[in-house]
Amino acid sequence: MRSEAEGFFRALRSAYETVLICGPTVVDAARHTMTMDRADERLELWSRRLLSVAEIQLTVSGRENYDPSKSYLLMSNHASHFDVPVIFQAYKRPVRMVAKKELFAIPLFGSAMRAAGFPELDRKDRKKAIAALDAGTALFAQGISLWIAPEGTRSRDGEMGSFKKGGFVLALEHQLEILPVGLAGTHDVLVPGTVDVRKGVRVHAHFAAPIAPTAREYSTEARDALMARVERSLKDALAEARNSLRASPNR
Repeated sequence: MRSEAEGFFRALRSAYETVLICGPTVVDAARHTMTMDRADERLELWSRRLLSVAEIQLTVSGRENYDPSKSYLLMSNHASHFDVPVIFQAYKRPVRMVAKKELFAIPLFGSAMRAAGFPELDRKDRKKAIAALDAGTALFAQGISLWIAPEGTRSRDGEMGSFKKGGFVLALEHQLEILPVGLAGTHDVLVPGTVDVRKGVRVHAHFAAPIAPTAREYSTEARDALMARVERSLKDALAEARNSLRASPNR
């Protein structure tokens, strides 16, 4: 029988692993010895350890759909805090996430995120939010992709919600290719609003074909058309990820 106490212990272990990675990053930033390569190495290690703590059984499909030498604006459904380490392990390329401002207020964790190059999003201030997204595009010149959850927040029931506009404005204005990623199973690892990290959950990530904006300039019509294309692709990618879990035997 599964124990919630064990799930809480795994949550504490996950927090501990996060602190282990944040401390040296903050120190490096203070010493001006922080580099993106070093941040990439730590993020890869951190995400691998978090999947190990939860004993997540991760499978991936669709990697052949994108060019690993290019940077993309990743967009996925968002159902759990574990979406983040899963994306890092599934994508296996340098990536940063656009994170809400509140996360940067967390002692040590927020400072480490800034040092590692995570864009800070103020959802209550539209101008600041757009400026943060624009600043995030500088990562592309360094070969780093950017991940955005177009829903803006985690789904409470695991189903995909409505999209926010910011990421699509960014894609149009900077002509960024969007890489849709469907994530199935992460909601069962850590349900929003709980601290019960479940062990051994099967998770699947499916990468769909990249979507390049067809319009060369921003307009409301172009934004809405791009949102509709990505929403269709992401729904299909999520369905593909769920079907893969149903089709594959338990391990």
